[in-house]
Amino acid sequence: MKLAKFNRNEILVISFMEKNIIKLFALTCCFLLFLCTPSIAAPVISSLSGEIKDGNEVTITGDNFGKTGPTVFLFDDFSNGTDGKVFDTNATIGEWSNTGGRVFSDTKLSNGQGSRQCGDITKNGIIFESTKEEFFISSIAYVPDGYNFPGADSEETIADSSNLKHAWVYNTSSGYKGRVDNYEPDMWMPGNPGGSWQTVLTNDAGSPRSGWRSTEADQQWVWDEPVKWAVWFKGNGTNDNGSREYHQAISASGHTFYENHNVAWFDDLDASHGFNRMTMPGYLYGTSYPEHNYVIDDVYIAIGDNAAARVEIGNAKNYTDCTQMAISTPNNWSNDKITFNFREGTFNSGQEVYVFVIDAENNPSAGYGPIYIGKDYDLSPPDNLKIIKP
Repeated sequence: MKLAKFNRNEILVISFMEKNIIKLFALTCCFLLFLCTPSIAAPVISSLSGEIKDGNEVTITGDNFGKTGPTVFLFDDFSNGTDGKVFDTNATIGEWSNTGGRVFSDTKLSNGQGSRQCGDITKNGIIFESTKEEFFISSIAYVPDGYNFPGADSEETIADSSNLKHAWVYNTSSGYKGRVDNYEPDMWMPGNPGGSWQTVLTNDAGSPRSGWRSTEADQQWVWDEPVKWAVWFKGNGTNDNGSREYHQAISASGHTFYENHNVAWFDDLDASHGFNRMTMPGYLYGTSYPEHNYVIDDVYIAIGDNAAARVEIGNAKNYTDCTQMAISTPNNWSNDKITFNFREGTFNSGQEVYVFVIDAENNPSAGYGPIYIGKDYDLSPPDNLKIIKP
């Protein structure tokens, strides 16, 4: 038997070809793996049943909702209070730790009532069961016609001396002043420190969060009309990766949102990587009740895992085209079925709306509808229906 002989040049050519074949094979495998890897699909709504009326239970079915929904810690539309009186600590869902706002009647508000705030003495408190690093907050802000913004001397004016924190989260009763060498973590959102709305601000100057601010909130503030603020925060200790921040502003003037992900919330000196309480409003400058007036309504707070998962209605089929929205409160949640108490918010009976499911990563579905507030959508089969087998 004769052995084949190769000269050095032939061996180099074969070696070069083998290397390229191996590279091509590896690239092909990676491409096929990419094609086979499932992408995260947005929620899809396929059906809805129930009477579309405030407080009624409604059921939607579909896919990709997520296995588990949010833990709604508090929801309050202030509909059970008496006009002019301090509202009760018992909310529509959950409980306030303390209250100071007065019930305010106005047809532009959810169920015709909200909470009227004036000065720091009327802030309303909430204490969570434990320290939380993820939460979703939605609420209405409103300065009615005939009233001044806190700290301002005239209507439709935000003075340089105005200082407002719409929602303020912090940890322990000492708040952000709990550390000697620097401030403990706190955040308020949005805030207006004299003339311009900012999405997120903090007293903790040494925190990586201190730069998280944007004037996106400024674009959608309107006078004499309710503005819907929503914020989602998901921290990951001192790690950059995995943190989430989302701020949304919705009003008659438009719909904007601001996102800033993968920025650490906390530093190693913080006593706790999370928050266990909040106030809403967090702080208001100006105590000349009743000339100064700041109204909140439809306060919704979800805490812990999946806090961003939610059901909302809006006035457009595309989520980011909506200039009016209301958030509902879920009762049961699975990947393909959700039952929830419908909340009309600032919508009126007969108004055309679309339903949205937003998953735990803040991905919205396409709008399901249109449906009409006040209409009964009963999907159960008629009593005289006969099924004929082929």
